[in-house]
Amino acid sequence: MSTQEIFLLALQLSLIAIVLSVGMQSRWSDLTYMFGRPAILLKAIVAVNVIVPAVAVALCLLLSIPPSTRAGLILMAASPLAASAPLKMLRTEAERSYVVGTYAAVILSALVTIPATAEVLKLISPHTFKVPMDLVAKFIFINVFLPLLVGVAINAARQRLAERLAPAVKFVGLVGTVLIVLLIFVRFAREFMPLTGDGTVFVIIATMAAGVAAGYALGGPDPANRKTLAEAASTRHPSLAVAIAGVNPQYTHVLAAIILFLFCSTLFGLTMAGVRSIKSRRTPQPVAP
Repeated sequence: MSTQEIFLLALQLSLIAIVLSVGMQSRWSDLTYMFGRPAILLKAIVAVNVIVPAVAVALCLLLSIPPSTRAGLILMAASPLAASAPLKMLRTEAERSYVVGTYAAVILSALVTIPATAEVLKLISPHTFKVPMDLVAKFIFINVFLPLLVGVAINAARQRLAERLAPAVKFVGLVGTVLIVLLIFVRFAREFMPLTGDGTVFVIIATMAAGVAAGYALGGPDPANRKTLAEAASTRHPSLAVAIAGVNPQYTHVLAAIILFLFCSTLFGLTMAGVRSIKSRRTPQPVAP
């Protein structure tokens, strides 16, 4: 097994642990919350799975981004909701049912939106680009729905135990994810840093900003839900994008673009979190009567 494969496997296991921890603190009704609210669900799908990849495609064409880099950027834009997404969404004070329901339903809709984006990518790419439907379905089942369902089942059977163990499982997953991502950045810096001078960074930041704007615009009247959808739309799934890229001959160059996207989106997310923290500290707190 190569170093790259070890990194990716460790990252996958860490992300699964995070999703498992979310499930361990959730109920069956949380998973199905969105399916009884089709209008809200449609807006969430449009914000996360339509607007973000559409903006990435438009900017890549407008700025004449090289084909392999373009493929990596569009794959990342089309791959929604990394495992960290529900954790970020829960920090917005939205109801857990809305967060978990949005996460489950929107990533399920990726079974349709990712192949649709791939068809667009084929039209604008000089290379043949494959996105096997079975690969996408298998990835979403193993990395999202299986740990989510197992976690919810544990909660249903032993709620108190599940809620005690969930923070530890989340901690292990987060530490593993942070360490592996840092190692990936160091290991692949030589590959992705040369891509920073051709408009690629602008495409990434503008795509993330479009996700935030779409989330706030389509998140409904509840401020917490708008923040939640903004977090969802600006969080992409690098492991899913890498899995798709891996079955294509241009893998090395596409991978560099995916890692650059992850690097820039991480900095974008940290910056947004810092801005929100400063604003919250400056907002006067209500005085108790």
